[in-house]
Amino acid sequence: MITLRVTRHDRNELLLAECQSSVIPARGQVLQLDTVESDGSMTRPSTLWRIVAVTVHVPSLNSSAPDDGTHLRVRTVEV
Repeated sequence: MITLRVTRHDRNELLLAECQSSVIPARGQVLQLDTVESDGSMTRPSTLWRIVAVTVHVPSLNSSAPDDGTHLRVRTVEV
């Protein structure tokens, strides 16, 4: 699992969503984002966003191992 962050890049950078994902979206794909309350009810209509760029933060081989003893791996993908 990786942390998937969906950000809008214009005059003001805005974080639209953040979640755990087992896949990395490809450029050109469309994501549907729902805004929901803690009880699961929708607060406004869904929005569709087309992927224009994907940034993957990959740890260097010279990076220190995480404190929990796991191996280095991709942890964050920014869309």
